[in-house]
Amino acid sequence: WDIVNNSSLGEMGSVERAPTLASYSGLMALMMNLTDPVDVMVASLLADIGMLELPPKTTQKIRQSLGIETLNTEEIEFYRKHPSVSLQRILDKRLSMNDKLRDMILCTHEKADRTGFPEGRNGDRIPMPAQLIQFCDLVDKASMVRFGQARIHISKVREDMIKRELQNAQTFTYQFLQKLKPLVLDQ
Repeated sequence: WDIVNNSSLGEMGSVERAPTLASYSGLMALMMNLTDPVDVMVASLLADIGMLELPPKTTQKIRQSLGIETLNTEEIEFYRKHPSVSLQRILDKRLSMNDKLRDMILCTHEKADRTGFPEGRNGDRIPMPAQLIQFCDLVDKASMVRFGQARIHISKVREDMIKRELQNAQTFTYQFLQKLKPLVLDQ
């Protein structure tokens, strides 16, 4: 994590961060004995391809505000469809993938409390690898090296996120948190 986090590739909302996210998620999948780490890395690399179809004005807003808070209703609606768009573009290219990989790609923005997107799935219907990709994405966004800002150590970001989620379990399922907890809190 520390080596990859020193990279200054891309920024929030940038597909350039995909290799960093794939590294994080592949390493964590391996440490958690989740599933094939290669599948997790591939899903991580492909999950946000739909972001490439967002209008430049929208991606600029995302990068400037480091989130989607400044987007208007139409832009948010289009943004929330990007996992489905990603999967559709992959299928349009006739890339071979199994149902588990498709589900991982589609669910990387779903949340345990059903406020995620694109489908608003129940937590028990969100694959753990997809939750892991989302966890790694959130940690990456919070710990990314940014010019002019104090650096937040990645282990602190991970620890705070796990503790916060264990209290309210909005984004991740309790089962996922229990599997991840020993890797993050017992270091």
